[in-house]
Amino acid sequence: MKFFHSVKTAASPDKIWSVWTDVANWKKWDYQLEYARIDKFASGHMGVMKSRRAKEFNFFVEDVTNDKITIAVKLPLATLRINRHVKKLQRGCEFTHETSFEGPLGFAYGLAFGRRFKKELPIVMGKVKEMAEST
Repeated sequence: MKFFHSVKTAASPDKIWSVWTDVANWKKWDYQLEYARIDKFASGHMGVMKSRRAKEFNFFVEDVTNDKITIAVKLPLATLRINRHVKKLQRGCEFTHETSFEGPLGFAYGLAFGRRFKKELPIVMGKVKEMAEST
């Protein structure tokens, strides 16, 4: 099960990357997070985060390229995968956050959390836009 939201902004792709890769400040735009930290934001590195509704859990940076980030969180019998990508436009860019639940229980997790994700994703993306445009 997959959910995504895209936003156009006057900010440059570099400004979006700056917000997305500043893990310590994810809580500024994702109001569900208490904290997140990682030693180095790069492919193959693991970090930790704590949401307001769950215990602390690990996340794994699977891939970082010039225009895409892929992060995975292991769940019982499923994986929460987050793809974030940016497309340069003539003026500014369009950035997308895509969340998918994969694996044997992926569909069940999607049903359990999908409504909330769909509701919160535009709010979170709006905050990313605000932060990128204000720097």
